[in-house]
Amino acid sequence: MASLNAQLRALSAKGAQAEAEHPNLDWSQPRSRLTLWQRPVVCGVVNQFIGGEEATARLCREVAPRINLAAARDCLITQVEDERRHAEIYRRYLARLDGRPAHQNLLDEAVERSLSWKGAPEAALLAFHVIVEGEALAFQDQARARIPDPLFDELSRQIAKDEARHIAFGRLYLSQSLPNLPLKERIEIYQWLRALWFDGTTRLTRGQLGKVIATAMPRSWMENRWEHWHNALTATGLFDGSDPADFTSA
Repeated sequence: MASLNAQLRALSAKGAQAEAEHPNLDWSQPRSRLTLWQRPVVCGVVNQFIGGEEATARLCREVAPRINLAAARDCLITQVEDERRHAEIYRRYLARLDGRPAHQNLLDEAVERSLSWKGAPEAALLAFHVIVEGEALAFQDQARARIPDPLFDELSRQIAKDEARHIAFGRLYLSQSLPNLPLKERIEIYQWLRALWFDGTTRLTRGQLGKVIATAMPRSWMENRWEHWHNALTATGLFDGSDPADFTSA
């Protein structure tokens, strides 16, 4: 089996080629006919995507120097360029809808809290490469199903391919690095991630799409969804054979 370094270098190389390999988007397509109530909702969704791309780019840029493995740093630097490109695509699509950019990025607080974490940088990577990127992929699936526009479907699928690669990096790197952290620190990371999840999802209900999100994400949904991420964190090696009860009861 290839070494971690070799696998990460392969991912980084794949990312460097991504922009050239993606087919050009056809912006000449007729604009989709959205109803008066659909347009502001779609613009709000696109603004959320822009905010997510910008927040993730910032986090990757600032966390990269803290990572010891050069190949992992290269993956993060490549991701910064991916996220910037995605944000530009979404901004162009928003302009096509005559939408206005949002003045507030709802993920700014999550970035600040992630960057202020005093322990291992793996905590920030878990927050964004497992949970935020994972939710972004799920949100893209839902958006494609609800936005009746072939161009949006095309650009969303193109971006999703890059996001899947980012998630693959997180799973690969974290599965090797997390078991090396002391149990006490891994428990602290788990508790911090859980608080970040519930605080962040609650904050989303107060944003531009607050009422829509509050309906879609009641407290019961948040709790059930956290169980999904609890299982995903298990797969990353955060528990590393320890009793999960040690993490949830701490």
